[in-house]
Amino acid sequence: MGYNGLVMSYSAYCFNSSITKWGCPASTCDNNTLTDGFFKYDFSFVDEYTVSDSLFYIAIQESTYYLVFRGTDNKVNAFEDFDFLSQAQFPKDSGSTALVSKGFYDACLRDQVLPALKAAGCHQYSDCNLMIFGHSFGGAMATLAALDFSINKYFGNIGVYTYGSPRVGNQEFAELFDANVPNSFRVVYLEDTIPHLPLPAFELLDSNATYLHVNTEVWINEYNSNPSEYPGFVICPENEQLNCSTGSFVQWTQFDTIDSLMAYHRSYFDFNLEVFCHDWTLDDLTVTPTPIPSSFDYPVLDLNVTSRWYAGGYNYSNVIGTFKNNGTEDIVNPVWKSTPNIVPIAVFGLTHTVVNDTINWHLSPGGNYTHFMAKGSSYTFAFAINLFMLLDKTTSTSFINEGGNRGTANHVNELEDLDFIHQAQFPKDSGETALVSQGFYDGKDIIFKGLREPVISALKAAGCYQYNDCKLMIVGHCFGGVSTYGSPRVGNQDFTELFKNHVANSIRVVYLEDTIPHLPLPAFDL
Repeated sequence: MGYNGLVMSYSAYCFNSSITKWGCPASTCDNNTLTDGFFKYDFSFVDEYTVSDSLFYIAIQESTYYLVFRGTDNKVNAFEDFDFLSQAQFPKDSGSTALVSKGFYDACLRDQVLPALKAAGCHQYSDCNLMIFGHSFGGAMATLAALDFSINKYFGNIGVYTYGSPRVGNQEFAELFDANVPNSFRVVYLEDTIPHLPLPAFELLDSNATYLHVNTEVWINEYNSNPSEYPGFVICPENEQLNCSTGSFVQWTQFDTIDSLMAYHRSYFDFNLEVFCHDWTLDDLTVTPTPIPSSFDYPVLDLNVTSRWYAGGYNYSNVIGTFKNNGTEDIVNPVWKSTPNIVPIAVFGLTHTVVNDTINWHLSPGGNYTHFMAKGSSYTFAFAINLFMLLDKTTSTSFINEGGNRGTANHVNELEDLDFIHQAQFPKDSGETALVSQGFYDGKDIIFKGLREPVISALKAAGCYQYNDCKLMIVGHCFGGVSTYGSPRVGNQDFTELFKNHVANSIRVVYLEDTIPHLPLPAFDL
């Protein structure tokens, strides 16, 4: 069942506007010896259901019903994945101390799943046999559904298989799950990074969230390039046993792109998730014509604020947007502009260019880079924005008076550290192609996060004047920093070359396996 569950979990990624029926190729679902005829005999696909930006489908094999949740397949799912700073009680209003990620809680599809199961013949409070599967984000959804249905005794027999699932909730949640869902298997492949997230104690941005995996882990600890053979594995019945994936040594410093970070996550049983759906049968086998360049102006744009929070003196909002082409023609390379120029701290599904100081936003769906919108189609993206980017001048001055540049000492610094999705020209208006992290350069006509002028004034007051032979050494740790300690990467190759040409006396100190100097990744294509 572990193999068939993975095939069904990966299959959830295949459904889209061109594939709404089961179209798994025989090479994957029929001819492989590990399926044992599962998909060939008495297997019936019922239907797939898209709810907002999540998807699940239902299938039947003999007398067992299968509920399968899709993993992270778009930018909204990614935002929900990342929202583990806050937690919510689960089950709701139960009086329990069990808490789960707010992102997973908000994405729960209980009210949509139960009617769909009923329509398929699996009624509540019956002896219906139900198996629940999911990969990645879908694994988290499967975990929540399994506990919810088990506690409420909706169905006779419930089992769950997840693949590459992140941690879902705290220790109390894991204990509640383990006590109520004994038929559970959490499969982890080699050094898959996602099951190591969120961290057991996630203390960023004033969060006190904690996380612990549910049981039972099946850790595939041997590589096997033959998808027709079971790889070696270890079964760990206790929470996060050190002889399973929790105790494995993930070399976080080896990853230089998002693809390398996600390599094992996307290759369970040696199936490459990136191409897994390529051979699926389309509903309509007609060839889609090449899009014709259109004079149609812009698609309809809707923006909705989904949540707000306050941290470190800043107000933030999560925003989900939708483009929809209501025209009669395909739109080639749609572009939109924000007024005023908005520079999000994180963005998913878009990229931007700057023309005459105006930010132009373009579609940038991960993995396929489609630069046109078919007529009648829609496209969803998401971003987070700092609405009131106010810098505490008192705090800024204290940085200087401490006699060096302080590193990350508060949660505002942490958020600025994290904004390396965008880059800004440095020095400003220099005509250089040198670019630095937008988080280190705040993009508001202020250099050094508003500290340039206070630093020069403080140096002058100390007797070190501009344009003289004052000898100056600059030190800093992490965010600070020219002797630096544990500094992250700051800018692109052009910035590095410009720096070397002008700052010869520079030492960058790194201690052992310090992770921060390995961030951001050399190619940050998220």
